[in-house]
Amino acid sequence: EQFILDTAPIKHENLSSNTKRNITKAAKSCVICVLPSDEAISKYIEMVNYSDERRTTQGIKNAKHQHQAVKAAIKNGYSRLYFARCGETIASAVFIGVIYDRAYYLMGGTNPEGMNIGASPFLLLRVAEQLEKEGVKSLTLGLANRESLKKFKYGLGARSLIVHQAGL
Repeated sequence: EQFILDTAPIKHENLSSNTKRNITKAAKSCVICVLPSDEAISKYIEMVNYSDERRTTQGIKNAKHQHQAVKAAIKNGYSRLYFARCGETIASAVFIGVIYDRAYYLMGGTNPEGMNIGASPFLLLRVAEQLEKEGVKSLTLGLANRESLKKFKYGLGARSLIVHQAGL
């Protein structure tokens, strides 16, 4: 299943109660920020590594992410990094590709503090709101191969599309 979040004003009633609670909690101490590019890339990689380690600890098969293309994507302007700063801490990061009026969640990560305060749903919804102001119509959140990931994406108000793979 592919999950797509329409950016046209996000309807609060479409969010799960858990997502609403997390956003309310995170909004008390978090803001969306942009960092200088060198610092941004290293902070982004740090956040993804936290998430990779958490999944491995939970027994989830997870390929180690490679980050060679991030710098070029940011430098060339077709991708962006967004962060949730909670107090003095960068708690969550997302790597978003933008093509014309569509955006794509490429990867993200959240540290333990961010997990505790709901920084990830806060960040994704604030980014979607920002993208909508720029004329972007949707944010594709990608595939979900675990029920917990599907629940998270549905909780953000995303709709799912069944993707059929051609026989190989």
